[in-house]
This record gives sequence, C-alpha cells and structure tokens, in this order.
Amino acid sequence: MREKRIFAIIIFSIFIAVFNTYAQYELFSENNSVGLRRSNNEKIILNGSFDSIGWNDGSLVKDRLIKAKKNGLWALYTSGGKAITNHEYTSIKPYARRQFIVSKKDNGTIFQLWGTISSNGNEIIPVKHITLEQVDKHIITTEKVANKYYKGLYNSKGEQIIESRYSDIQPISKNHFAINLHGELFALFNSDGIQLSDFNFENIETLNDSLFSVTYYDRKGLIDLNGDVRAKAIHKEIIIQDNYFDLLPFNSWDLFINGAQHSFYFDEVHPLGEDLYVVRTNNHISVINIDEKYLQYLRDHEINTLSRNFVSIKNTGDGRIGVINKKGEIALPILYDSVVLAENIFFTQTIGEKETRWFSHNVAGAKINRLGYQKIGALRGGYFKAEKDGKWGLISPLGEELTYFKYSKIEDLSENDFRVYADTLQGIINNKGQIILEAEYSEVDKGIYHYNYRNLDRYGLTNFNGRIVANSTEPISELPGGYYQKEDDGYTVYNYDGSKVYDRVYDTVRVMNERQWLLKRDNLHFLYSPEDQMQNDITKGIQYLGEFNENYIPFYKDNEWGFIDDFGEMRVANRYADVGYFSEGYSAVKLIGNWGMIDKNETLVIQPEYDSIAPFYNGMTWVRRDGKEGLINKLGDNVLELKYDKLTRYEDWMKLELDNLVGLADKSGRLIREPFYQDISQLSPTYYKTFNGNAYGVIDLKGSDIVPILYDGIKIEGDRIFAEKKGKWTKLYLK
Repeated sequence: MREKRIFAIIIFSIFIAVFNTYAQYELFSENNSVGLRRSNNEKIILNGSFDSIGWNDGSLVKDRLIKAKKNGLWALYTSGGKAITNHEYTSIKPYARRQFIVSKKDNGTIFQLWGTISSNGNEIIPVKHITLEQVDKHIITTEKVANKYYKGLYNSKGEQIIESRYSDIQPISKNHFAINLHGELFALFNSDGIQLSDFNFENIETLNDSLFSVTYYDRKGLIDLNGDVRAKAIHKEIIIQDNYFDLLPFNSWDLFINGAQHSFYFDEVHPLGEDLYVVRTNNHISVINIDEKYLQYLRDHEINTLSRNFVSIKNTGDGRIGVINKKGEIALPILYDSVVLAENIFFTQTIGEKETRWFSHNVAGAKINRLGYQKIGALRGGYFKAEKDGKWGLISPLGEELTYFKYSKIEDLSENDFRVYADTLQGIINNKGQIILEAEYSEVDKGIYHYNYRNLDRYGLTNFNGRIVANSTEPISELPGGYYQKEDDGYTVYNYDGSKVYDRVYDTVRVMNERQWLLKRDNLHFLYSPEDQMQNDITKGIQYLGEFNENYIPFYKDNEWGFIDDFGEMRVANRYADVGYFSEGYSAVKLIGNWGMIDKNETLVIQPEYDSIAPFYNGMTWVRRDGKEGLINKLGDNVLELKYDKLTRYEDWMKLELDNLVGLADKSGRLIREPFYQDISQLSPTYYKTFNGNAYGVIDLKGSDIVPILYDGIKIEGDRIFAEKKGKWTKLYLK
C-alpha cells in the first residue's frame, strides 16, 4: 500500500511539472506596470505591480521559476507566484542546473557584488565578490581584501576548490587552470583544485589534449596533464604534433656596415651609440658589442625607451626603470619610477612619501640640477620646460636653465621660440631664453612675418625682435611690410607708419611675395610695394591672378592666360589655354590642346607635344604623352625615355614603374635599375630597400647590391643596415 502511495505522488508530481511546463502565460499591463497571468483561464500569477517580468531569452517562466523586477531590483518567484527571494538583486542569470548568478549593489561603493543562489533562494557562492567569471562549470571570483584583489575558484556545486589568495586564475583547458601567486609565476592546477606543479612558470598554454607549453624565465618547455616535465624549458617556441615537437629558433639579424657583415640571433637588435647594441631575447635585455661580448645581461627586463645615446630599461617585476648609456654602462641603477630620454640628457623621477622630484642627468649619469623639479615637459627641438616652486622655466637640450622660474606656463610657439604665461597674460621668449615680448598681453601668436598680439582692446604687430610695428583698436592681419583690417565694405590697408594705402577700401588683399601685395577693388588689380609705397596698375579686365614665382605672375583675361611681371607689365600676352608657373626660367603653356614650354622671352623652347608637363626642377621636367611618362631636359632631349607607366620624382631619387614592376633612377635622372622589383622605398639618401618575391634587400645609388633579396625585414640606423630573417621551425621527433 505504501509503495502505491509513493508511486501516486510521483505520478502527480510529474503531472504538475508537465502541466506547468506547457501551461501558457502572458503579461498584462496595469497602471504603467506589468503582471503575469495564465492565458488559458486568465488566472493572475503576479499582480500588475512590477517593472518587468521575464528571462533574458524572452521566456516568462523557466524551470517553474519567474524572474520579476520591482523598484529596479529583481527577485525569484515560483510559477505559482510565491516569492522565493526579496527584491534585492540588480541582475539574475541562470548558471548551472537550478542555480543562478546574481549581483547586488555594494552599499557605500560603486561596485556590484556577485555570487550565486539556488532555486530556493539560498546563497551558494557568497554575494561578496567584485567580479565573477563563468568558465564552463566553474566560476572564477575576485574578492577585495584590504584594498587588494584576490582570485578564487568554485565548482558547479558552489564549493570553493581554490581559496581566494591568488593574483590571477586563467582557464587553459576544460580541466586545468594556470594560477598566479603574488603576481609572479604560475602553477598548474586541475579542476578539482589540486596543485600539479610548483610556481615555476611565467606562462602556461594548452598545446593539445595531453600537453601544455610552459615558459620558465622566457624559455619554453612542455609538461603533461599531471604537471610532469616532458621537455625542459629551454626553447624559444615549441609546438607539439602527433609524434614530434616543432621548435622555433630566435630571429637572425645580419648587420651590414662598412662593407662587412655580422650575424646576430635575437628577438630585437637596436644600436646604442656608435659601437654597441641593445638586444632582447624574450624578456632578457642585454648590451653587446659587434663581437657579441656581453656588457650587460638583465633578466626579466624590457626596453622602455630608446634614444641615440641612451636606453631606459624597465624591470618587468616591480616596474622600476634605469638607464644604460652609450658605453654600455648603467648610468643610473634600476630604481626610478619614470625616466624621460633626450639626445644628450635624461630626466629621472622617484615618487617619495612627501614630495616627488625630477632630476636632470648628463651622459655619465651625474645630476645637473641638485634641487630637482616638480614637473617636466618636452618641448620642440630637444628643449624642456620644468616647474620649480609652482613656476616654470626653460631648459636647454644640454640641461642648462635658460630662464628664471617665473612663468605659470610654457608652450611651443614655433621652431625657435616659445609662448610663456604669467597667470592669464602671455609673452614670447626665444630658444636662448631671451624675452621677446614680456608676458603682459592678453594673447600672442606668431605669423609668417611678425608676432601679433592683443592687449585688452588693443591689437598689434611686432617684428621678430619684439619692436612694435603696428598698433590699433581693431583686429589686425599681417602683411610683409604692413597690415590690413576688415571693414564692413572691404579691407583697409596700412603701411608700417600707420598711413593708409591711398585711403581706399579694397575687395581683396593678398601677399604676392615678401615685397609686394596684390590689391583689388572695382575689378581693378594693383601691385603695391610697401618699401617704397609705390603702386603699379595692372591691365584692366583681368579675371584672375595666379601665384608669384620668379618675378612673373600668371593672369587670366578674356578667357586666356598670360604673364605679367612684378611691376604689373605684361610680359607674355594672354594667348594660352592654360599655363603653369615659371621655374628655372621656363613655364609650361598649353596651346592647340597640348603642353609645351616657353622662356621669359616667350620663346617656345619645348614644342607643345605633351599631354602633361611639370615645372622644371634640377634642369629636368616630367612629361606625359600617350599614357607614358618620362623625363626631358631643357633642350627637349630625353633623360629618361617616355616609356614608363608612372615616373615619380623625390628629392634624392626617382621611382620608375612599368608593367607593375619598379625601377630606380638617381635625382639627376641617371638610370640605376630598370623596373625589376615589386617595390622600392628609400631608407636613406644612399640606400634603398627593394622587394621581390616576399623578400627584401638593399641597393645603393651606384647600383650595387648591398643586401641580397633574402630577408623578411630591413631597417637602417645611421650607416648600419639590419636585415632580419624570422626564425624557422624545425622538428624534433618523439620516441
């Protein structure tokens, strides 16, 4: 009889579960809130007083449970509407069977606290963790203890299998974790929380189903799933295959210098001074000479910054920084919090308990300033600004203090001068620290020809020695030898003495060159010279004036182009469809649909037989005809034959392109290599990087092959060329 009763209860429970599973629910609205009811009989499950009801996948009831929000907080309810938890969670998300990841606001902080609860509302993982990361059926937690953060691990039953005392926990396979102790080395743990290895590894990564790759002081090895060593940690890189290891050596670096070749094998190679090299092997930093004699060897360090004469290195453990000079000596021990390198000096900072100071040092590491600075900042040209007692001063590239520390701010103005501030007032100093304009102006700036300033309601210009040349109550725009101001009906133009130019208002004011302005009014153009205050009228009816070059100005009149000189006199009649500008005595002109060249006497020196033509430069000009490009001289003779798809001139060389291949000519047009390469780029005025077949090489302007086309990368530092070959994989077969 008892067995029948138990069986009946089971059948009834199954019936209820099936009924609840297939029962239909729907939301209803009431007074801007929502409730839940059965759709078949409209029986109310949750009254209409909730902000939101439902799971993230859109279902209303999941596993006979309802998630509902009221007053911005979530709670769990049974499918019959009975509350399981209070409304106290900011999120609820299904986790393992009948378990949920939840979060709630941590009172008094900005953090959310995370944990898990059961379907009965009982806490499984305490809701006290800063983060909670689900990894398959495990959860990695972060707990804050005395302002430090520690990781722990829980299984799907909510049991803590690894206590919260580790810096990092990383899942590396379904059943294994790499765990870091105190931010140093990792050990291997399994998913039951059992430690399988010592804390000996910087990194642990999965190779396949049975082996892990480990790194021990930047050397790679292999351990199995039980933590037993299968290959010692001595390799650059290892990949396990079915029955063999793949081994990767360090990169090969070939150094080409003064006709000699030397080979290195490192991850990185950088020159230091004239004779030494900074090299990196994984996380080891060394200084060597060309014979690979080690002057320094620093484990667990990285290159922080490089300059020509210094390298700053950082301890990867504590982050402290030191400096090695161009002799390979430790100029400063690795004790500093920050280092800023320049070419001939460097600055160091140590953060103290009471005060933080920056100190400048010379090449040998000796302090230049004994009292230190509160702050420093880099400026243009190797200069620095430094703060002392709340005021800023200017520091030279050699560490010399060029000004008193009296400014509230210093910033770059141009290549040779700086804007300085006294509170909100501005001034200008030069790169010797000399005052050009006292810091007593509302605003200062530098134009092409002057400094300009504003002082309350006064505007003005000074020359570059600081002498005032113009002053007005209205805004001023500079001109060489004068200035102009915007009026309602145009522009008023002034000489330096403040006199108006012919007491007129002009429609257009433009600088033609350093001694002339172009003025326009009533469709008339004038060239004005402020030095002698002479105005030259230009022929009436001009529609447009081009840019001044070599004392000639293109003009457009009656829909044709010509040239006037800097006195406004016509030199080349307007008879051309288009013109360029004069360069080296010649200008391009277009007539009868083609381009040629004239000289300043309007002699046609290059016949109009080209589709395009460029200005002369270094006695040669680029031309294009029938889709082909070349180079001709002033006699019209070919320097480089018109056969290239594209010819590009640079300052030191020319790139020649034909049929998707690239060649090289020097700046005089001498052919170095016909198009043969996939690409060419300049490394220096002497050396050029070539590319063919996924490999790089180097040639010079004599056409010599300096570096054969065999390398994966090329870089140049001074007269030293570094050619890199990436490490190639080799195989080590397993027994």
